[in-house]
Amino acid sequence: MNEHKRIALQTQFWHFSLSLYAKANVAKDCLTLQDSYQCNVNIVLFCCYLYKLEQKFSYKTLKNMALAIQKSDEALKRHRAKRIAAKPSKPQSSQHYNVLKQQELALEKQQQALIVESYARSKALAQEGIEYASDPISLLIELYNLSDTPVCKQLISEIVTHCHGVVKQSEFTSPFWAKNRHVQTVFPRFFQRRKPLTVRWQTLQLDDGDEVELAWGPKVAKPKGMVVMFHGLEGSIRSHYANDMMATLASDNWLTVMMHFRGCAGKPNLTTRAYHSGDTADALHVLKKVANDFASLPLMALGVSLGGNMLLKLLAENPEEHGLNAAVAISAPLKLTECSDSVNQGFSKHYQRYLLKSMKHNLKVKMRRMDYSQ
Repeated sequence: MNEHKRIALQTQFWHFSLSLYAKANVAKDCLTLQDSYQCNVNIVLFCCYLYKLEQKFSYKTLKNMALAIQKSDEALKRHRAKRIAAKPSKPQSSQHYNVLKQQELALEKQQQALIVESYARSKALAQEGIEYASDPISLLIELYNLSDTPVCKQLISEIVTHCHGVVKQSEFTSPFWAKNRHVQTVFPRFFQRRKPLTVRWQTLQLDDGDEVELAWGPKVAKPKGMVVMFHGLEGSIRSHYANDMMATLASDNWLTVMMHFRGCAGKPNLTTRAYHSGDTADALHVLKKVANDFASLPLMALGVSLGGNMLLKLLAENPEEHGLNAAVAISAPLKLTECSDSVNQGFSKHYQRYLLKSMKHNLKVKMRRMDYSQ
């Protein structure tokens, strides 16, 4: 690892640490590991960082890190004790304490640099026959001899969980009369009354000369946050699920906007390019714009069916760029081959015919407008 990459890794690790440390309960869990079980917080955080990057490392790598920061750790402990002793009883006399806090942060940053240097050396000297793993929990338990303290494993597990966020399963339970998937699909489409909704349309220009249409939901007085929505195959804001979801969110004081995939807002898009479940570029462009325009609000995303599939792929591809505080995927067809086979069987063939009819119609309209002279 050259010096440029090492410095970049130090910077990225520092920002990752600040972000992770700010999440709920992470600071408390880290301090418990530090104060009660003599774990080094920066090594714990670096293991989490490697885990997020899906990098494998060995027990020997961690051991070398611990040896590399011994003197730094002793200096940090002395300074930490000095800072704690200087904690003022009144905010007015906190200037000296704040100086000590800033000095402690500088020492933490220096220690992180030593950890990264040790890791870089270990990678350069990587040997065959050494067992490498990507699970930081078991390696940290081994490093600090915590096998007999289950509470530590729980604390480390909770910290590691925050690296990728918390994945929660849906609590949805279908009513007794709608256990069948086809009933759940057909009933709201044909028998459920639509909620009243007024949207404002905006055309967003893209870098390749094309455009996507945004449907903005109602304004709310005290917004809880912003929700960016993505529809399913051949869907739009006119789809029953999109209309009612946006109306429900607005009634609960959420600002909303739905991005329509290219050509799905009732008119053909301008280029030959079409949308598909793996195309995340347009959605990322929209998320960045909305995040910039509504910087003071929490940002969420919600994708349904194909839109959910695309959203999950976007999260995996851009873990540091999407700017989202939370995301929801509803009925995402993760196994596309199996879903394709399923929609070609039994009652599902009705959905297939409906979708293909819409796709063929839109393609014909687009082909009549295309300029074939170029």
